[in-house]
Amino acid sequence: MVSRGPITVLIVDDEPEVCATYEMYFEGERFRTRVAEGGPEALLKADDDVDIVLLDRRMPEVSGDEVLAFIRDWNLDCRVIMVTAVNPDASIIEMEFDSYLTKPVSKSELLDTVKQQILFGRYQTLFERYQTETRKHALLAAQEGVDDDELRELTQRREKLRERLEHTVDAFENEKVKETLAELHQQN
Repeated sequence: MVSRGPITVLIVDDEPEVCATYEMYFEGERFRTRVAEGGPEALLKADDDVDIVLLDRRMPEVSGDEVLAFIRDWNLDCRVIMVTAVNPDASIIEMEFDSYLTKPVSKSELLDTVKQQILFGRYQTLFERYQTETRKHALLAAQEGVDDDELRELTQRREKLRERLEHTVDAFENEKVKETLAELHQQN
């Protein structure tokens, strides 16, 4: 999900003042921003370079819900944060967003949520790599004639990934999130 360079945030809202406000929130931070004033423009600007999408739900022409569906259908590897005046209800059950904020949102609330989603993205990537290394290790360990040095190297790579996972978990500020993620990767 998250690029190694500056994080690219796509701000999608049909109200230019809201877009400008959110864009100001990111000034002085290590983020690049793109602005899409509405759904049609969002569909043009959403691509593989986008790491985070801030998405309003109620927009004319193409709603935020539709933009979200397109993003997921296109398999764009980005985190989507709904930032909307629409209170969550049963309609969100089928929506594949990563976080949901109800307007108005403060600068700190928005930036904290973006930073948490970046951490979730990093955790997810590391966890997937760790699972892959664990499967490889199990397959090779079950085979006869596997070089001990190769198995030891794989074990070391796996342990480095485990350490990185633990470090990423420690970066979360929410204790409940830390506990849940720690339990998850200890089970594997």
